[in-house]
Amino acid sequence: LTSPSTYSSTLTSVSLVIKRNGTVFQSSTQTFSIKMDPRVKNSMADLQKQHALSMDCYEGRLTARASMEAVVAARKMLQDKIEKAGTNVADLKALEQEVAALDGARRSRRAAAESSASFGSVEASFAGLFGNVHHTEMTPTTQTIAAVKQTKDQLILLVNKWTALKNKISAAVK
Repeated sequence: LTSPSTYSSTLTSVSLVIKRNGTVFQSSTQTFSIKMDPRVKNSMADLQKQHALSMDCYEGRLTARASMEAVVAARKMLQDKIEKAGTNVADLKALEQEVAALDGARRSRRAAAESSASFGSVEASFAGLFGNVHHTEMTPTTQTIAAVKQTKDQLILLVNKWTALKNKISAAVK
């Protein structure tokens, strides 16, 4: 998604001249304009809002996915420690279950019925919202704006929980 404006692009190529043992750099700069599609009736402010929401969803999704990968690795490490542990197995299992909740893994039917957010659910929410915002030329609705904000808030809470759990994990595995 690119906003209407004037841009310039520079192309640099490298040629190796073998006989003279030298390198020749050539560059060319071209200026071009991106114009608004005449069928789009949105104001520039609405397009900027749409772009900002798209970026919020994109960045949130990246953060959720990276956190989810770290959580999966921590769960595997904790499961390995549980198998090898002798004394504090109950503490490690409780900690692994806390981490599992962030991953979206559930341990019981009752827990599955609870609607707690996980990195997986937040990542999926951002993906759906991104599709709603990014693939249309319509002004984002108030519902979409509220949903992006709510999902960002959920992500912040999850990241804070994950940070606290990482500290507990570090203390438990020493």
